[in-house]
Amino acid sequence: MSDDEGPQFFPAKGSIVGGYSADKRGRLTEALQDMLLAVSGMAMQFGEDGSVEGEAWTTGVATLARACSMFLRKTVLGDFGRKETRLLDDGVLDGLGLRFHRLVKIPRALRRPIRIEFGGIQRGEMRITKLNDDTREPERTWIVPMGAQTLELAIEWPLPGAVGWTGVPTEQAPWQVAPEMLFSLDREPSMNCDAWLGQQVVRFDDRGISLKELIQTVVNFEAAHSVSTSRLATVGDEAPGRAARNPAPHILNALTFCGIRYAHLVVIESALYLYDTLLEHESVTRPKGDIYSMKLGVACDSDQSETETPNWANFQGTMMIAFNNAPTVIRHEIRPVGQG
Repeated sequence: MSDDEGPQFFPAKGSIVGGYSADKRGRLTEALQDMLLAVSGMAMQFGEDGSVEGEAWTTGVATLARACSMFLRKTVLGDFGRKETRLLDDGVLDGLGLRFHRLVKIPRALRRPIRIEFGGIQRGEMRITKLNDDTREPERTWIVPMGAQTLELAIEWPLPGAVGWTGVPTEQAPWQVAPEMLFSLDREPSMNCDAWLGQQVVRFDDRGISLKELIQTVVNFEAAHSVSTSRLATVGDEAPGRAARNPAPHILNALTFCGIRYAHLVVIESALYLYDTLLEHESVTRPKGDIYSMKLGVACDSDQSETETPNWANFQGTMMIAFNNAPTVIRHEIRPVGQG
């Protein structure tokens, strides 16, 4: 550009009339409003006496988890994982002077083994009979054996997200679903979004499962989309789907503790942590109206709190039938990260 020419402007394409205008801090308040509605809805459904149980309880918690995952998608994941679309990008975090807490570390001395078994398929067979094309009479029969098969999940308990779920819970002191079950709130926060999301929550067969993976599992397969994860294997030259390419988080999300799926537990506590943190920050505009916070409580029978095969730990996934003669035991190990 010369002095004579003056400044040059790039031509614009598309409509010069834009949509609704709100900066990231304004949209952050809108996200908090959405989360507030989910929290207050839970309060209305369960009431002060906490009398809702059974299927209504598990359905309500799962619904809350999906809403929480959408809140986390807007604030820390971003659209298609693009950092610049996060409401809490590095620029906003720096402007707010905000950092996140680390995940809890659980010392080995405080862990104990628990075990979940699933399947129980005994020996069987499948008969395949070829019929005559004309008469439809049987021509030949093949017998394919099914060997006994069982799934065993060996867990070092407690896991992050349930760090306080030890001892005997009571009505006055239940096991809590709360941010302090997942994050070390007694330490100074020091992490940005990338570091926070990249933390390993558990080790699944010696493979780390990150906080980001667990949030994405809920938001991408249940909340923003609804995708079946009941089959994580491929047959023949079938191309693997998104879930089959990374089965571990989906197997982990089929684990339930006191009726709450594990990924749901992590997502709810992560969202409540972020929700509480933003509401307490003086530079963030709070939603109008009454503000609600929340902690959920769960309990179990006293004789089940310390057993190695507790009835409050279950697997709600599926397993394909193996056609062979030999018994099959599929075993996965799940444990907290590091020694703490």
